[in-house]
Amino acid sequence: MIFKAKETVKGVAQIKEFAEQEKLQFKTAQILMQRGIDTHEKFIEFTNPTLNQLRDPFLLLNMDKCHKRIQEAIEKNESILLFGDYDVDGISAVSILYKFLKNKITNLNYFLPNRYEDGYGLTIESSKKVIDKFHPNLIITVDCGISCADEVEYIKSLGIDIIITDHHEIPDVVPNAIVVDPKLPNQDYGFNELCGAGVAMKVVEAFIGRENLDEYLAICAIATVSDIVPLVDENRAIVKLGLKKQNLLPLGIKMLLNDLKIKDITSQAISFKIAPKLNASGRMGNAYHSLFLYISDDVKLLKDSLKNVDELNTKRQKLSQEIYDDCLKIIRQNRLYTKKAIILKSSKWDSGLLGIACARLVDDFYKPVFLFSDDNGILKGSVRSTDLINIHKVLSTCNNYLETFGGHSMAAGLSLKVDYFDEFKEQIFEYLDLNTTEKLYRPIKTYDVSIKPEEVTIEFAKELEILEPVGCENPNPIFLVNYKDAYASKMPNFDNHINVTIEKTLKFVAFNSVEYIDDYLYSDYKQTLFELQLNRFNGREFLKGIIKRTLFSGYGKNLQEIAYGRILKQYKTGKKFERYIDYFADNQVKVLLDKLLNKQNGTAIVIYNNSTYLKYKNLLSKYDLNYYVGGSQSKFEENCVVFALDDIQDIASYHNVIFLDTLQKTDFLSDFNGEIYAIKNGITELTKFDFSRDTFGKVYNAIKSTIKQLNNYRNELELYWLVKRNNPHVQKFTYAKFIACLYTFLELNIIKKDNETNKFYIDDSIKTSLENSSFYNSLKFISIIK
Repeated sequence: MIFKAKETVKGVAQIKEFAEQEKLQFKTAQILMQRGIDTHEKFIEFTNPTLNQLRDPFLLLNMDKCHKRIQEAIEKNESILLFGDYDVDGISAVSILYKFLKNKITNLNYFLPNRYEDGYGLTIESSKKVIDKFHPNLIITVDCGISCADEVEYIKSLGIDIIITDHHEIPDVVPNAIVVDPKLPNQDYGFNELCGAGVAMKVVEAFIGRENLDEYLAICAIATVSDIVPLVDENRAIVKLGLKKQNLLPLGIKMLLNDLKIKDITSQAISFKIAPKLNASGRMGNAYHSLFLYISDDVKLLKDSLKNVDELNTKRQKLSQEIYDDCLKIIRQNRLYTKKAIILKSSKWDSGLLGIACARLVDDFYKPVFLFSDDNGILKGSVRSTDLINIHKVLSTCNNYLETFGGHSMAAGLSLKVDYFDEFKEQIFEYLDLNTTEKLYRPIKTYDVSIKPEEVTIEFAKELEILEPVGCENPNPIFLVNYKDAYASKMPNFDNHINVTIEKTLKFVAFNSVEYIDDYLYSDYKQTLFELQLNRFNGREFLKGIIKRTLFSGYGKNLQEIAYGRILKQYKTGKKFERYIDYFADNQVKVLLDKLLNKQNGTAIVIYNNSTYLKYKNLLSKYDLNYYVGGSQSKFEENCVVFALDDIQDIASYHNVIFLDTLQKTDFLSDFNGEIYAIKNGITELTKFDFSRDTFGKVYNAIKSTIKQLNNYRNELELYWLVKRNNPHVQKFTYAKFIACLYTFLELNIIKKDNETNKFYIDDSIKTSLENSSFYNSLKFISIIK
């Protein structure tokens, strides 16, 4: 993986001049100029948008006709049906028009499709359903309808008028109706990135004027951020102005904010807290729970809706994680990371949640990911891609297999018959093999500016708040910090998340990163990409960095001691190893690396000794490698160097493993099914210590007393440090001595391990001799014991 700085078009002198002019720190000015904010006029417009930045709604094509037909319906008190989508944007759009119309006509209804029963958008079946139930004179779609020419003709054939308000891409055939969509060609509006709720608000604005939009702006701000439309131009003005009107939000949304403990809404709060909750009900089938939070004043109904939204969100999170975990397991077991795309199907997966898992897996493996749910022989799927591989173009070559597909360059939805799945896969792989190179699969993470630890201050974080609202095309800045010293530990009450302190001052949080604790502690050098947050609580302000990704390198202090202990694990008794090992000489290392590292994934290089690392350091630096401390290597099978491998299972899913130190024994490799390469006559470094029965007895008692008192260790290494800390009489014993003793005790069953929890237990009932352990005898044989 490579970290790459975003290009700064302006020179240092120009950035300094702009910073002085606007009274900004240099790095803030640099970030703004990277985003095209490079004049005083642009700076004022960016930081202080006004209602004047909202365009005239009548510049939207067909808005005059839309206005006229709705006005006619109001005057005649006709029956109007609002037909929406089940995401936050669609729900918000329905609520905006509902709030405007509810006191103007007596027969106003709304409909949100059930994803499982009705599918997406306006269909013939859903049209029949709403017409039979509501008997409307006029249907107004919001956030959908632009691709529904046949459905519109069906509705019109029944004598019902229809207005389409949408914001999606324009299809080849546009419905023959009143259509308001900022993406329609040949209009004078000048901005085509409004969300569905934004278009609905423009309809309201056409009636009441922009100066009376306050309560609608507050709703539209949430929808605009949630729908991930670009936060530039009019969208930025909508969100910036709308967030200032949060006191005008509906009662149900205020109750949701209270439940989420959000006092002041930010775009970040919308993206990561509010939107997932509101989206959950639609994803799980019943979007009305979220809609009621916008349109109802019934406190009991609102409490019930909040409870339902919360339960559905919890269920969504659980199911989404299960899909992701299933995918990772399949990918690793079958080494699918070697392919140029990941294509999986399952009848267990919920089709509405596949996009979330797809996006995570693309970020993990940096290649297109196709996931399908098998629904009675029809595969309904989502695909996500990187910015370098146009997935819409790829899918266009597979039309002969697809029932439906639509989307853009980085995301799409599709369906096909299950009978065509294998042929579809082969065609995708064939296209990618012929039209893409390995260079396109090289993971690159960009950042805005590099920063030194001492430059990260509360004053700087406050200044960065001028970037709010952040989101699509105006993201929260990503910073790069380089450092050596770090301390990492599990976050209290959250076993998968960790706190990281760098250079004894900066506080970071890394989510879902508990496996990287040892890398932070024992690697020599780190490069971290992070977002900066300024948190306020009880009148205090404090900084927190959110780690996005860290690259580790170098053989850190204290690591050699750990490596000595882990080398000893090669002597554990196990199944006899009878497979082929490809041994190579020192002068063949470069040839081997060139051969195996020509792809981005699948090869792990194992080094135990610092002297070995120093010998090959310059050669290894020529390849795109990540560096890990054994036991924490990437689950994504990136090519990597593993220092002090803990257990062969840690790299079991890799296709190749290369040992650059001499193998002591080979039985420990028996569970590895990939290709094994090992150096001949490499460096051998083993530690020496006293293994008398008295020494073993002291270590046993120290371990026993520790595990009976404490249960807060993550692995053997953490247990080792706890044993030393809590038993002063063994503080000088080494990790190698600890491993030698522990694995002797494990083999003799006087200490037992629960492999599910990684916890150890004492069995006092067993009486035995050290000589009954083959592990102990092996160590004696190699003369480690004096």
